[in-house]
Amino acid sequence: MSRLEILYTCVANMVKVVYKTGEYEHLKNMEYYLDEDDRNRTIYYRKNKEITKRLQEIIDGVYTFIKELGKAYTELPEYGLLQRVLKEQTEITEEGKIVPVEKEKISPDSLQNPSDPYATYRKKAVKDYKGYVANVVETIDKKGSTITSYDYDVNTHSDSSFCKETIEKLGKQKWNNNNSRWSLQQY
Repeated sequence: MSRLEILYTCVANMVKVVYKTGEYEHLKNMEYYLDEDDRNRTIYYRKNKEITKRLQEIIDGVYTFIKELGKAYTELPEYGLLQRVLKEQTEITEEGKIVPVEKEKISPDSLQNPSDPYATYRKKAVKDYKGYVANVVETIDKKGSTITSYDYDVNTHSDSSFCKETIEKLGKQKWNNNNSRWSLQQY
């Protein structure tokens, strides 16, 4: 998801939760998030409007919305994700204005998708990756190959960390000439 989509989705999810409670007075000037077509209009159909300007409009609306909510709903996961995305995607200028943070300042651990808050971002070999990463260890011999170990973690978990963990987990390996494969040796 783009920054705009992540922010929009978090706000829309919170608006929908408040709407379901029937406390419509908190939704002043936020009702458009309930319109199914608003997402497409905001994210895709307004390409002529600079993204930073669209982000700023959403941010301004969100802070007004949060003030309107007060202490209500703070225990809800949607509220927590909304707070998280604002913390990760905005900063306060010297003049006291809340603005989108520069892309380069956003942490790889930042929210990538509200439906999966643990997914992360990583740039590796000039390619962008979002989500999770897997490490597979395979043993190969004359009969074929077998997966002997695997790990799964957030995308910011490095290849070198996976290697170190695999070596610690499997222990020292010794080459076995009889069947041309590595075998685990206990020391």
